[in-house]
Amino acid sequence: MNMDRDASTSAMDSSTNQTLASRIPDEPPYETTKEIAEAVTDRDTGLDRVVSRITSRSSYPDPGPPPDGGLQAWVQALMGHLIVFNTWGYIISFGVFQSYYITALNHPPSDISWVGSVQIFLLFFVGTFSGRATDYGLFRATFALGSFFLILGVFMTSLCTE
Repeated sequence: MNMDRDASTSAMDSSTNQTLASRIPDEPPYETTKEIAEAVTDRDTGLDRVVSRITSRSSYPDPGPPPDGGLQAWVQALMGHLIVFNTWGYIISFGVFQSYYITALNHPPSDISWVGSVQIFLLFFVGTFSGRATDYGLFRATFALGSFFLILGVFMTSLCTE
């Protein structure tokens, strides 16, 4: 029974290949060598059953050149990088602080590791509200408030003794 199915499948594959190969003209108006290679590959391997149609570049609208925002766009991209660098760099560097606190304060790592966990929690929790405020158009106020709290936290940490 499997032999009958294999024979019928191979007969169907060869007839499908012949039918689809006859639909692909010998000298079509292909625009790239990749499209030519795909058409030849479809004829030889039977991939034409998967490909439903051959498209050319002319079937897609031209998106035009990429936008050029000039110096202002590049400065904004750089500032965005510095904000992400500052935010995540400070959080990720807690491992360095943790090892220092363990040796300087003689506490076990479990007593100190919760500080980094609270930092990451607050980053994401406060981010839900600050993200909405930023989307609303309050970027400068959100950025100023966040910078103030970051600097305040660093200064208050320097006053800690235990």
